[in-house]
Amino acid sequence: MSYQKVKSQYIKSLILGASWENEEQREYIDFLIELERVILEGVHGMAEGIWYHHNTIKYRKEWEILYRELKPEIFERIIESEKREAEEQKKRDEEWMREWEEKEKRQKEEWLEMGGRE
Repeated sequence: MSYQKVKSQYIKSLILGASWENEEQREYIDFLIELERVILEGVHGMAEGIWYHHNTIKYRKEWEILYRELKPEIFERIIESEKREAEEQKKRDEEWMREWEEKEKRQKEEWLEMGGRE
């Protein structure tokens, strides 16, 4: 890994003034550099794909900062797609809830018709 090849200004700003002796900080910066590499080059293999997916969830804020900086056009499309998917999921959830409530209501009516109590 070469620190001089870092493209992200965000990562460069973290390196600026950081202590080499602070191993935790250095590991975090190294992680961000790896995340930058995958954003720029794409995923290579299933294991890296799993790593990337996991870390885009765990480090969502950092992922957004890097992606917005490095690939702003694609980032906007990803965000719009996520919004559409969330809206569609909300509609599916609402429909499922309506169906469940209707089924529950029918079952209760049947229960009462059979002589059961509320």
